[in-house]
Amino acid sequence: MAGMTVIAGVSNAHGYAIACDTMVGEGPALYVDTKLYRIGAYCVGLAGASALNACLPTGGPASPSTIATDFIARAKAAGHGALGEDGLWSIPAGLLIVGPEGVWEVCGSGGLYPHKCGFGAIGSGAQVAIGALHATVGDATIPTGALVELAVEAASRFTTTCGGPTVVKGGW
Repeated sequence: MAGMTVIAGVSNAHGYAIACDTMVGEGPALYVDTKLYRIGAYCVGLAGASALNACLPTGGPASPSTIATDFIARAKAAGHGALGEDGLWSIPAGLLIVGPEGVWEVCGSGGLYPHKCGFGAIGSGAQVAIGALHATVGDATIPTGALVELAVEAASRFTTTCGGPTVVKGGW
């Protein structure tokens, strides 16, 4: 079975953080150091083909909108993705962007969607991670970094396509 991923993020009055599992690949589980990147003031998690890492923006002013637009443009220019039946270009990836103002999801066609509740998750373990965040994010005694770590570890425990050590970035 193909290794997938889970990436979870939180932005609240105590700060913001993002976490991921480290499972990738097919066949026997393979692991990577991280799927998380810092772009300006934002933490970005990439769920999708690892070849798309090179398509993440590396400089210039950053906002969720410019990160999404630049990523899709660079991926398209590098030959990733295809034109869908709906007439939109789509790449096999998604981004979770976490910053001091909130959490956003970027779908493969470039759509940028804010998460109204201050937390979100992407990847095959997203439903479990969101459930864990929903159950814990209101507890002010749990640090932001610990919230996302708990969410990723729950997804890794209950989703066969997630696993490996958890990486946490943020807590700012």
